[in-house]
Amino acid sequence: MLWVLPLLADEMPDSGWEGVRTAIPPMCEPCADTVISLCPWLRRGYVKLRARRAEEIGVRGTLYRRPGELESSADPATSWKPVPTDLGALVLYDSPDARFILAREAVRELRKCTVIEVFAGVGARVAADDAAAGRAGGTDPRMLTWPARTLAAIRLLVQGTPQYRAAATLNIAQSTMNRDISLICQQLGIDGSKYAPVVNAAIRSRVVHLPPLEPVHLRERLVRILELLAEGYTNCEIAVALDLTERTVRKNVRDILRALDAKNRLHAVVRGWQCGILGRPQPPATAAESVPAGQVRA
Repeated sequence: MLWVLPLLADEMPDSGWEGVRTAIPPMCEPCADTVISLCPWLRRGYVKLRARRAEEIGVRGTLYRRPGELESSADPATSWKPVPTDLGALVLYDSPDARFILAREAVRELRKCTVIEVFAGVGARVAADDAAAGRAGGTDPRMLTWPARTLAAIRLLVQGTPQYRAAATLNIAQSTMNRDISLICQQLGIDGSKYAPVVNAAIRSRVVHLPPLEPVHLRERLVRILELLAEGYTNCEIAVALDLTERTVRKNVRDILRALDAKNRLHAVVRGWQCGILGRPQPPATAAESVPAGQVRA
């Protein structure tokens, strides 16, 4: 059970969230009533909503209700019907009539977690991964929970907009945008807070769509460096992985930016996809071309 109390933010100024979110067991064990931002189990993604019965559930920002006795449904599994509702309304914590949550808020705050089924008549239900991937045209189901402001930031970044300017355009602090990216990196199993692998994953899963550009030919080493840039490698890490000097890597990165007419390293990753360099099947490496296992980043 997750109750969203957006009006209590002033009472918890140090919580790091816009409001107080409480978790009631057995959704999150060993948590009792707690603030999500302070709960290590919620922050690590161990969220299981396990109930079987609910009159109303929220799914990705839409409220659904079971049909009444006078309504019929051929398939009980698909009998949920959308209900018009004000998703910005307050769900009262002590109200017995509040049998749903604001799924949009829950998904936004639990964007790094997997929300499963429904708990005790109050909860959010997420479809099976296969069904979600099918509806999204192959999109990674985890990305369906990304907050709207992060998707908006990614759309600005793929245009070559600097990070500070993207944050200013969205009227948010850059630290807030960095925190959002850091949480998504945790969700994707990426160490640290790195924009390139998040943007790379969004393009690969077709969360953002890019118009194709004229093909650009890069020599083999530059292609490999571009692939490592897309994975979030720094110049130093690229130098270690490819047994190059850092000065050579910097020169090669400049060559990539020039060849792709890219504004920065992140924009080069985007242009790499648009020009067909990234995302295409790679031929098996020969013994001479392969990178020693000890030099590949863990």
